[in-house]
Amino acid sequence: MKRNSINYLPLFLLFISSFLCAGCIKIPDEKVEITLSVSQNSLNFTSSVGSQRFEVNSNDKWYVNTEASWITVSQGYRNNSETVTVTVERNTSSTPRNATIVVRSYVSEVSAQNISVTQAGITTLSVSPNSLYFAYSAASQTFTINSNDGWNVSKEASWLTVSPSSGNNSGTVTVTVNSNTSSSSRNATITVRSNDSGVSAQNISVTQAGAPTAQVRFRKDGAYSLYTYMGVENYSTGSLVAYYNFGSGSGNSSYYSVTAGTYVPTVYRTDNGWTHFHFTADGSLYTVYLSAGYRYTIMLYYDSSGYHLSLNNDGIF
Repeated sequence: MKRNSINYLPLFLLFISSFLCAGCIKIPDEKVEITLSVSQNSLNFTSSVGSQRFEVNSNDKWYVNTEASWITVSQGYRNNSETVTVTVERNTSSTPRNATIVVRSYVSEVSAQNISVTQAGITTLSVSPNSLYFAYSAASQTFTINSNDGWNVSKEASWLTVSPSSGNNSGTVTVTVNSNTSSSSRNATITVRSNDSGVSAQNISVTQAGAPTAQVRFRKDGAYSLYTYMGVENYSTGSLVAYYNFGSGSGNSSYYSVTAGTYVPTVYRTDNGWTHFHFTADGSLYTVYLSAGYRYTIMLYYDSSGYHLSLNNDGIF
């Protein structure tokens, strides 16, 4: 009996061919997404030269540029994640300035990243006027502060005040002085300082004139009593500073020097009856009647029209 034979060779060859060709088929790679981001979107600088940094996070190539001539960036072309240093020049203007730094990927479909840069203007501080002059009497004047920052005002003299003592930007300050009761002038300095320690302080010199001086003349004009005695005492303490005996005659006189703006010390009489006196100050004649046993307070003051004298009966001595 004849057995049927099967030829397996063609099948074997087909199997081997299929296996080998399977390795020739290329499977497309999965598409990689390009990313680009920055660690911050703004940088703020003072008016001075300075540097700051920001981070760029990416998985591809990118570059940095800016159109501002006062900004430089380190190594504008990079790969993957890197740190970028931004340096600004000094701003010599009082006006702030702004610019934009742009980070772009080499892949045009990826959105660019912007970083805004702001640099402050230089701090300014000036005052006008630089000096103030006051007459001897109490008064107020103002000066102007021109600034784009905060400031404060200080002074050492106790006889003047300033208001306000601090502020922001431009403003007006009022200076008030007390009356100068001395015949000598006096001086003080007001200092204005910026909150920016790098800005020079500004000084305002203050001068106040001394009070004018004059002599008050006490003269007996008529002998209504045998003798007239007149004492002059300190207005504040009550102590005797002068004592006059005009005698029984008429026309006798004595002088007492005083400063305008202050009280002539209290005048009082010790005899009986009325006595007629003339007070002379700066050439002006004042006639008063002093009654025995009473106190009188005399005030000599001065204004634009000259010296003035007032007399007040303070009551029985």
